[in-house]
Amino acid sequence: MKTDKAWAWWGTNEPYFGVLTDERFLSSNLTEDQLDAFFASGRTHVDSVFELVAKHFSRDANIERAVDFGCGTGRLLIPLARRAKHVIGVDVSPSMLAEAKENCAAAGIDNVKLVASSEFLGCPEEKFDLLHSVLVFQHIRKGAGERILTNLLARLETNGIVAVQMLYSSDRSALRRVVTGIKNRVPFGHRLANVIARGRRAFAPMEMNLYDLNRLVGFFYASGIRDLHLRVSMDGGFGNIMILGQKTTA
Repeated sequence: MKTDKAWAWWGTNEPYFGVLTDERFLSSNLTEDQLDAFFASGRTHVDSVFELVAKHFSRDANIERAVDFGCGTGRLLIPLARRAKHVIGVDVSPSMLAEAKENCAAAGIDNVKLVASSEFLGCPEEKFDLLHSVLVFQHIRKGAGERILTNLLARLETNGIVAVQMLYSSDRSALRRVVTGIKNRVPFGHRLANVIARGRRAFAPMEMNLYDLNRLVGFFYASGIRDLHLRVSMDGGFGNIMILGQKTTA
């Protein structure tokens, strides 16, 4: 199953768990309290991003136009919309976008435009001064992800800020990585894995793709982003990196 089809499945069937893979956010477990916790995590994250922006770039956090690439159900989109004048939420899943629209309306947010990924990526004239993306690129195969990143970085305004999260390493064994690759990319491989996993619900695949740090730095440099700050952590056996930067040259 291709990744865009997989995310159409997640958006239709398990939109909140698809965004944060925590058992609390499965549709069968999603209470009002759990939903509050889901959105509270988004506010905490966005607050931390703006604190880092203020620390490293000495920049007024009053953003004119922001993009949340891979906005999902609006977990990060809503707090971004409270800080920026205009926000564009981009996602590959129509169901995710529909859920985000409902959540923005419920939160009283009216400065958000929601756009399908294919449409947004095909509009190079659409510029912005904050590019934000978290828990997204890891689910996009590296070649496609690098092309998307290059597209987005080229559209960042001079003095604009980027905050993008990627995976760059894994402590999983070589055999496990091969098995995961077969499961995700070979026809019926994922279905077979679900059959083997006794009683487990047949979720769509959720790929975890690694990016090369040297290549990433090259993309940022070529786009005029020379001031980079990296925050590295390990999460679930994966090396996780948050890249913050400011575009200093056109």
